[in-house]
Amino acid sequence: MVKNIFIVLLSLILSAASLMIVHYYSLTQELLFDLSETRTRLSESITQLEQTVLSLSQTQLSLSQTQTQLTQKTTELALVGAQLRLTSTELSSAKNELTSLKTRYDQLAVTAESNKFFFYYVKSTQQYGVDQLAAFLNQGRWARSYEANVFDCSEMSAYLERDLENAGFHTLIAIGKSPDGSGQGHAWLLAEASQGHYMPVEATAHSVVYWSTPYFGNYFKYDRTFETIQEALTYNSSDYDWWKP
Repeated sequence: MVKNIFIVLLSLILSAASLMIVHYYSLTQELLFDLSETRTRLSESITQLEQTVLSLSQTQLSLSQTQTQLTQKTTELALVGAQLRLTSTELSSAKNELTSLKTRYDQLAVTAESNKFFFYYVKSTQQYGVDQLAAFLNQGRWARSYEANVFDCSEMSAYLERDLENAGFHTLIAIGKSPDGSGQGHAWLLAEASQGHYMPVEATAHSVVYWSTPYFGNYFKYDRTFETIQEALTYNSSDYDWWKP
């Protein structure tokens, strides 16, 4: 009887032990499986970490190369800056030289302009008298024909003004409305026949205008007069240049 009870108890103990072994085995397998998955994930993480480290290394190399390039560019820019400063200095020097040359040119231009007509007038003894004036004018006639806008009253007046001045007659070039009342623009001369008194000279006719002329007084109703050829050319550079064809 006791033996049977012992056998039953032993059998129960063995069954319980077997169940516990199966249970623990199952737990062990699950732990091993979890451990395997954890190891796999860890391996993947290590691989990703290695890739990240490699990428960082490549990035660091790229940054190092970029830094080297930047250093080279900085050096090049510094050289360019030095060249630009040198060029700026040269340009400043050239500008100063150009300004100096321009000033010199302007001075020479003024001198040339003032000397342009140095031999235009010849100093002569002052002449007076209407008869003397008429006699001088009667000595010559125009060899060149009147040509509007080429060799007309203005060029003829400028030409004859020079002849009269060089003969000793103080002469002005006058411009204004034509004294004959036509209303057209005209140029003529006023020659000093006696001190402070002038006689009109019609340059186109190469003759004195006498008092008997109906519109004699209109020759003194001018818009303006020119003392010299320079004044006339300053007023209009193309109307009094009789020497040009």
